[in-house]
Parts: sequence; structure tokens; C-alpha cells
Amino acid sequence: MQDHTITGGGGIQLYVDEAGNPNGRPILFIHGFSQCRLAWSKQMVSDLANDFRLMAMDLRGHGHSGKPRNAYGDARLWADDIHAVISTLSLAQPVLSGWAYGGVVICDYLRAYGEGHIAGMNLVGAVTNLESEAAMMVVISAFFALLPGLFSSDVEESAWALQAFLRLCMYEEPKPADQPRAARVCRVPVAGEAAKSATELGKRHGSPVSCLSARPSEPDRGPTGGRRGSPARRKCESCPG
Repeated sequence: MQDHTITGGGGIQLYVDEAGNPNGRPILFIHGFSQCRLAWSKQMVSDLANDFRLMAMDLRGHGHSGKPRNAYGDARLWADDIHAVISTLSLAQPVLSGWAYGGVVICDYLRAYGEGHIAGMNLVGAVTNLESEAAMMVVISAFFALLPGLFSSDVEESAWALQAFLRLCMYEEPKPADQPRAARVCRVPVAGEAAKSATELGKRHGSPVSCLSARPSEPDRGPTGGRRGSPARRKCESCPG
């Protein structure tokens, strides 16, 4: 496994893991809401590695990538991030694979850069538009019930909501051995920064900053975040639905 640091939109530093066949067709994995590249950890060590060049990135505000303030509302910046990874790492005609909110980020890229530099896209339980009634039908009421906690500046409330959100993402309750893995997928702020980050980035119609940590002072945990300006409400004109 290799790791890369790429300069993305607006100069942000993006963290990318690489595995697999360096001569294979690239697949760029893009994670979802309040997650990080570790959401794709099993794919990165799967049989796909025999034939494909596998890349998993941390989106801006997530995982080990940079977490600038006031840098989440411009869809072009998110598109520039994807373009920077593709161009800097010389990914020839990659397949973009997006889970959940990763579909919105793929649409940002398509709207800004078109389809010419990619071979295709793979939407894994992904959303591209949450403005229509049909699109909203795929979002269950239990998720909406968690929104106040997910955007809360209170560390304990946010931690509880994110744990509940993780359970909604799973078909069945995770085995004890998998629970630490699931927690690591959500890279979160240390306790002293959680409330401040949420205040700045986690307003409703704003950047989702959440916290999940039984040991919030652990120094290697990084904040998560999304974008300002209600990302779920921006329709992608390049994608169906």
C-alpha cells in the first residue's frame, strides 16, 4: 500500500491510498458522508488488486485530508479535487466509484470536467440528487431523525448520532471484531476542536462535522466534514435523477 498527498482545489492537501496492479485500469474510490478512505479498506485488499490500480481518497474535510474553513460551499472545488487526483497520479481513464454522498461529488466532477477523462462511474448505494420526491424516497426517516445530532456542536450528542448513523449503513449489527474498524472509518476531531469545527462547518444546510470517539483526546483522529450550502440539495445536471 502506498500513500500520496495531492494538492487539490484551492491548494488543499488531499490524502490518497494506492494499492493493486500499477499497470491495471485505475479505480478511484470516493467515500460518503462523515466517512474516509477506510470505508473501502476491504476492496483495496480484495481480488480487484490483481487486475486494477486501486485508489481511495479522503475527501476535503475528511480523514487525513486538509480541513480548511469556508471551503465547502463551492462545488467546483470538490470537482477540482477529483481532477487533481486523476491528473497528478496519471490515472488513465479511471472508473469513479462513489458510495452514498460520493455520488454527489462525482456529479460535481462531471459537471465541471465532463466525461472525457474517465472510463465510467460506479454508484454504490449513491445519491446524485436529493431535490426530487423520487430521490428523497431512498432516504429513510431514521436518517432525518439523526440530523440534529449529526450537526450538533455538542461532542456527546454528535458521537451518539454518528454511531447510530453507522448502524443504519449496515445490513446487520457489526461483529465485535469489526466494530473498531467501523469506528476508524469515521475520522473525527479531537474533543477540544469538535465543538468549534461543528460551529464553523456543521450548520444545517452546511458542512457535516460529526464526532465518534470513545477516547476523544486521541491525537491521530482527524475531523470529518462536507460542504457548506446544503450539498444534498444541489442537483447534478450531469447525472440521471
